[in-house]
Amino acid sequence: APGLYCSSLMAPQVTLLNNGDIDLTSVQITYGLSGGASHIYNWTGNLIYGASTTITLPTVTAEYGLGQTLTVATSLPNGVADDIPANDSQGVALDVGGEAVVVKIKTDNDASQLTWVIYDEFFNPVAQGGPYAQANTVINEEHCLSTINGNCFMFQLTDGFGDGLCCGNGNGYWALRTPAGGLLLRDLFDDFVDGDASPTYTPAWAGYPFGHSVCLPPGPANIAPTECGIMNNNLLNKVYCNKVTGATKYQFEFSDPDAGYIRRIARNRNYIIFTEMQAVPLTPGVTYFARVRTDRDGPIASAHFGTGCEMGLGVPQVGPCTELIQAPTYGHSCDETRAFNTNNSFIYAQPVVGGTEYQFRLINAQEGYDQTFIRNTYILQLKWNNNVAPMLVDGYTYNVQINVKVNGLYSGFCPSDCDITIDNSGNRPEASLTQAKFGNATLWPNPVRDGQVNLNIEGIRDADQQITVDILNIHGKKIFAKEFGNSGERFNTTMDLPGDIASGIYMVHITVNGKSTVQRLSIIR
Repeated sequence: APGLYCSSLMAPQVTLLNNGDIDLTSVQITYGLSGGASHIYNWTGNLIYGASTTITLPTVTAEYGLGQTLTVATSLPNGVADDIPANDSQGVALDVGGEAVVVKIKTDNDASQLTWVIYDEFFNPVAQGGPYAQANTVINEEHCLSTINGNCFMFQLTDGFGDGLCCGNGNGYWALRTPAGGLLLRDLFDDFVDGDASPTYTPAWAGYPFGHSVCLPPGPANIAPTECGIMNNNLLNKVYCNKVTGATKYQFEFSDPDAGYIRRIARNRNYIIFTEMQAVPLTPGVTYFARVRTDRDGPIASAHFGTGCEMGLGVPQVGPCTELIQAPTYGHSCDETRAFNTNNSFIYAQPVVGGTEYQFRLINAQEGYDQTFIRNTYILQLKWNNNVAPMLVDGYTYNVQINVKVNGLYSGFCPSDCDITIDNSGNRPEASLTQAKFGNATLWPNPVRDGQVNLNIEGIRDADQQITVDILNIHGKKIFAKEFGNSGERFNTTMDLPGDIASGIYMVHITVNGKSTVQRLSIIR
């Protein structure tokens, strides 16, 4: 129907009627806006005389502009010219205005000082609302946001009373949704965080913009519905989104919008594990809004986030007992065999939400062995010398108990049936490594915790270089390989390591025009 069309994409729906004497089996359909490109769709099927069918044409860009005409025309029925072309086209007048968004507000006991504004990329207001007279009421307003200055927007709320929407004077909230109901962003406007503005004027992350960022239309990656509303996740839980065809990288975002906080992490798979964010961990008990974007359509930094939802890590109880991870979970160490004093021998405790210190107690009553090792992670490498503690003995079995510190309190060493047995029969000396002096290569951070490692090479002598990076595990198996082209005496890159790579020590072979050097890289998951 004629009027305002509010979207930057369109998939016109047309009805095809056969007025000819013979069956219609194919036709070419050309469609597009007067302010944009034309598109062709070749229909095939079978329509007898007088029959019709409704067709949804492929989705294409709807170019912004007022006073346009959407034209749909048919040609070449059954591959030949139409005898009566006068009824082959139809036009509809349209104003293509932008992108639609639904602003949902649940008011508190007094919303007479609540206002909000949506700004475009040039900080021009494109929609606004409030104040409201209705107390404790859910208000839904659909707005068409002009995309003349781009498809990304900022949403800002303010309250003249300074009590926000929650929780000292009611239990309100705000949300941005698509017209179809997809959740783009949500929070409470909690006066405990800042009752004057959301986001707060003093954001927890310095890079948080003055408003909540939303780009339309939403991207293709959406948080799986089964992940939503879970507030007691543990550190080994995964957060999934749908797989996106053509995407090689997924960036997950966990935000606390009112507080102005964002944590982002990219992976080459469609899920994230909470333990992968231990370098900058999420806070137990905080509600986070999770969403995802991909590199399907170009650089991930400019991609649109899809729809998401709220979730969080559970607040641990005082004194949570833990033990070594049991099979078949990744990192399983309970009742396993390990070598001692090698670079790739680790044991893993079941991580505890909020745990800031892990004490590993190894006991062998027959040997009289009872030693405790303190770490700030749930991983213990079985490698030390006699200056640290007595060595573990080949063929001996040790009981392992864990004491974890949460909120300043220790659980105590809980009884455990988990043992490890030392077996050094498979040990072999590492091969000597010859390093070629082609320049100074640096890897950082080392150890790697978030799956990304930077490589810098200085002082390269050749003008143009072919650079290869191969990462091998302790058994010599290649787990990562990448090639680069470079010119000049300096090379910098950031590499995303495989998401399933295990903790351990790896050998990084760096080759520049046939000359190689080898460095050790430690990975902690």
